[in-house]
Amino acid sequence: MPIGTLDATITTSKNALLEHKLKTGSNQSETEGDLAAQGNPLAVLGDDETLYLDGHGTAPEDLNHVPQAAVRFGDYQPEELAKRLKAKGLPATYRGKIYLNGCNTGTGMAGKSYAYRFQKKLLKLGWSVPVKANRGYSQVQSDTGHTWVNPATVAGAKERATLDKLGSEAQSLQDKGPQYLKRAQKLLDTMPPTSERTALIEELAVKMDDNHKKLLLKSNEVSDQKLRTFLPDKGLKLNLPAPAPKKGGCFLTTACVAYKGLADNCEELTVLRAFRDQYMLTLPDGPALVDDYYRLAPTIVHHIWEDEGYAEVLEGIYQTVRRCVQLIQLGHNAAAMNIYTRKVLDLREKYL
Repeated sequence: MPIGTLDATITTSKNALLEHKLKTGSNQSETEGDLAAQGNPLAVLGDDETLYLDGHGTAPEDLNHVPQAAVRFGDYQPEELAKRLKAKGLPATYRGKIYLNGCNTGTGMAGKSYAYRFQKKLLKLGWSVPVKANRGYSQVQSDTGHTWVNPATVAGAKERATLDKLGSEAQSLQDKGPQYLKRAQKLLDTMPPTSERTALIEELAVKMDDNHKKLLLKSNEVSDQKLRTFLPDKGLKLNLPAPAPKKGGCFLTTACVAYKGLADNCEELTVLRAFRDQYMLTLPDGPALVDDYYRLAPTIVHHIWEDEGYAEVLEGIYQTVRRCVQLIQLGHNAAAMNIYTRKVLDLREKYL
């Protein structure tokens, strides 16, 4: 699990950024240095740079030892953390990604996770930024520095329990080594150099060697179990795209594919843009429908982000998008248009 405090991470990040800017010759004004020295280390962040925050995530567990949403991260509640970043000088123009790299920062039902509450508070303070978090207990891999996650599921909890058991067994074997040495030293200190003492020391040497072999085998078991317990799956990372600001914002399809972590040139957006230009706009009432969509969609997206069940809503839109894309690729343009239009009307009735 990540070790350190948020304040220490902020300071380290600030020093690394300043050092990088000095090495690369990037502009580092005296004002930046002054702000950092005055307790505003985040003032040196570029508008699009990622802010990595490492800390311990504290979360309750259910009866099956499955973790729930973290209640604190680095000793801060979500709303407190947002205010802390503001106090540390987060630039008003900042629009980069914030990674809450701690245990269970992305765990929990939609609208209940630590990351969502943190992002929502940031939005109220004036920052519309994407937030990344971990859906389960996390562990930084010492060889790569990448964060792997133990899934917040019953199966994940069982793997974690097995790892804890093996770890305790390995620790017990490791503790025996010094105990054997201590007993051997006591024999040397208290017994005369006789054949009996030699035999006892040789017996201890055999036990030490046997214990060492067991420890090596157990350590291998622990290593193998770690690979089953903590996984590198990207799906175990929660990626919340930047919510739509109070004015303007993105459209429905863009919002849902961003929620899925897809690029702006992904298949879904590429197909639908071509569908709009080459099919919808050629229909008699097509331009009016497109204009109506552009007028309503940003407001709908804004209300979706205000909905605690936003994740299910965006997932539902994405499934509709995928179905439409498949129909378009099969040449069923009219069917795709009917399905998507009906989805927009449903969202309009719910949110407007």
